[in-house]
Amino acid sequence: MDLLYKRIESSTIFTSKEICKNCNSLCSRDWRWHWLLPDEAKKLSAYFDIKVIDKAHFFNDGLCPNLFNTECSIYERRPLECRLSPISIYQISRKLHWIFDLNCNYLNCYRLESDFKNRILNHISSLEKYFTEMDLNDISKISNVINKIQPFKENIDFVKLKAFL
Repeated sequence: MDLLYKRIESSTIFTSKEICKNCNSLCSRDWRWHWLLPDEAKKLSAYFDIKVIDKAHFFNDGLCPNLFNTECSIYERRPLECRLSPISIYQISRKLHWIFDLNCNYLNCYRLESDFKNRILNHISSLEKYFTEMDLNDISKISNVINKIQPFKENIDFVKLKAFL
């Protein structure tokens, strides 16, 4: 997991703190699904209430307990979902896909730039080899739980970027 975290940090194109400061996206909105991989849940359970639904781990009540005045209080220890944001992996029609959060300020700022999507796709491609089969199975479980209770809606909550290879 550490290699994946390091790769995300070194290759991300989402680096402007100013764009994120007034974000209405994933961590700051009243969202029910803030998920964790099992190892992340184990590490963070000493500090936060973790809820397990069908073997998928979420912050209790699904709300992010780490956000204080638009700043992440556990930035160096934040889970994969947060590190990937505003992109994520989500199961659509039994296949994992890379998705982009439509509420992201980056999308609003850069969507008209011709190379923005290519930069995102390059970033995604650089990450795929760092995911283990176990990570992908856990993300599938998480997606299944979300899909049963309150699914994300394509072209409302997210846009599909590409299938996970």
